This record gives sequence, C-alpha cells and structure tokens, in this order.
Amino acid sequence: MPFIQERMIAPSLGTTIFEVTQRCNNNCYYCYNVWKQEKEYPQGEVDTAGAKNILLKIRRECPSRYMAFSGGEPLLRKDMVELTSYASWLGLMPNLITNGTLLNAGKVKNLIRAGIQMFELPLLASDKSVHNRLCRNESFEKVINSLIHIKENQGKAYVVFVATRWNIKYFEETLKLCLAIGLDGLMFNRFNPGGEGLNHINELLPSLDEIKKALITAEEFAKNYGFSVTCGIALQPCLIDLTPYPHVGFGFCSAGTHRSYYTVDPLGYLRICNHTPSILGNFLTESYDQLTSRKKVGPFVKARPKFCDPCSYRFTCQGGCKASAQVCYGDLCHQDTFLLRNAKS
Repeated sequence: MPFIQERMIAPSLGTTIFEVTQRCNNNCYYCYNVWKQEKEYPQGEVDTAGAKNILLKIRRECPSRYMAFSGGEPLLRKDMVELTSYASWLGLMPNLITNGTLLNAGKVKNLIRAGIQMFELPLLASDKSVHNRLCRNESFEKVINSLIHIKENQGKAYVVFVATRWNIKYFEETLKLCLAIGLDGLMFNRFNPGGEGLNHINELLPSLDEIKKALITAEEFAKNYGFSVTCGIALQPCLIDLTPYPHVGFGFCSAGTHRSYYTVDPLGYLRICNHTPSILGNFLTESYDQLTSRKKVGPFVKARPKFCDPCSYRFTCQGGCKASAQVCYGDLCHQDTFLLRNAKS
C-alpha cells in the first residue's frame, strides 16, 4: 500500500474546481459533465459579481489556495480575464481547464498576465480526424495553435488524453507531438463514463489490454524523455499491476480527504467532486465547513464495492471511480464500469 499512497498526483491540499458555466461549444462523446444526463440538475450561471463572491468564499473558507476554472467551456464567459485577475488578487492560484478553441495569442497573454498558472487542454490524438470526431467539432488545429501560443508566452500547458477505443492506438504519436511542442506534461485518463459518455460506453470503453499497452508506452516515454505522464482516473491494482511503471503518476479517489477536488457549479452549488451529480448544498449561503462535514460527505467517502472487501488496497483504490458507478448504476457501492467489465470473479 505505501507504494500507491506515495504516488498520488493530487496537490497535498487539493484543488477547488469552479465550473463557471455549463455552456460549451464542443459536444464531446466522452463528456462526463453531470448536467448532460441529470435533467433535474440546476441550470444557469451567476453573473460576474456572483462569481467574485464565490471566489472570495473559496479564498476565505477552503483550505487550499489551488483552484481551477472549468465548465462547460469557461472562455464562453466574457469575464474570464477579470475573474482570473480577481482570483489572483485574492491570493488564489488559478488554473484554466479549457477545450482550447477560443484561445488566441492575445487572450493567452492576457490570461497569463491575469494570473493563470497552468492551462489544461484536451489533445485526443495526433490524427486530426480522430480528435475532431471525439469532440464533434473541428477543433484540432485550434488546440495545437493554442498550445503553441501558451508556450510562446512562457505559460505552462498540460494536455489531457482521454483514452477511448477510438484513439488509444494514437497515444504514442500524441506523446511525440506533445514533446515537439514543448509541453509540460500529459494526463492519461481512461474513458470514465458519465454525462454524455453514458450514451457511448460500448463504443468508447477501451479494453484492459489496450490500457496496459498504453502504460508501457507512457513508462518508456516518461523514462527516456523526462516527460511528465500521470493517470488521473483510477486504474485498479487488481486489474493492473502498477509497479512496472515507476515513472508514471497514478491517482485514486480523494473525495472527502485533504486532497479533495470539491467542485462549485455555475450557480454556487457544491459537490464532493466534479464527476458526481450529488449536491452537498449551496456554497453561497452555507459555509465550506458545514458542507464538507463528516455527516455530509461520510456516505460518499465510506462507499466502496463489496467486491473490494478482501483487497488490501480497498481503502486506497476504493474500487475505482465511485461517482462513475453512481451515475452509471445509481449506486456508489457498485463496481465502476471498467472494473465490472474486467474483474475476475
């Protein structure tokens, strides 16, 4: 167990995610945004003053200064430079999770000046048609240009490679493209069903063998080039021995811990992570301590599949993504789809 615990990739004090809008100009097959399936999920977004109120509460009440602007596509809001500047003035350290289609050289420069610490963009394949197919948008060239603009302005740029059956064979070439652009790292995320992705599980879920082959590629690349490769979506140790990949980072569910990714949605509702639709309460009217109390988060934190009870890693791995299990099967204690389809009974 110590081997896995030492290789968590979340910051030591976690990150608060602020989903500033539900709007998006992509329609990705794999999108996990909870409002894509939860028809009763609250719709809308706060104005600039409301967003600043949320940022102020994050600074005053949340234990970490790390935060990330997310969406939807956050740059569909016209006030993102203003919100970034305000977050930085408060002493927060903001990152931007964007699909990259609305960036240009000027906007990149303004966002870096306003305080963006890191940009995170999806690069789904070295092949233009495959990337565009997954996004359902002609976005490949825009993403590449955005990444180049970020590096030309001395910004930090990481890409997310969402591993699906459609694009996983392009993983090595995508790594090479990232290195050629001079990027700072890549996050390898297996497709994790949720949101729009629930409609495409059979089409997109990669096989266990495909994931293992990709990890071999990731290890060789990270070792040979010193390029950062991390896995943000849990890969269960009962399915994949993680020890042969010492140069790759692995993450597991951190919900309810000091490494949590508590998520504030566009109306100020707080969730324990960005993959679950379950709302803890309204962050604008209740305190962070109230909303993250043991009574509130305990059921989520304690949940894990009975299948995992005999496993020595059950408290670390927790069966994978319990939020994905929740949205797929209506039960936090269900096996997530990747585990369910690959576990030996």
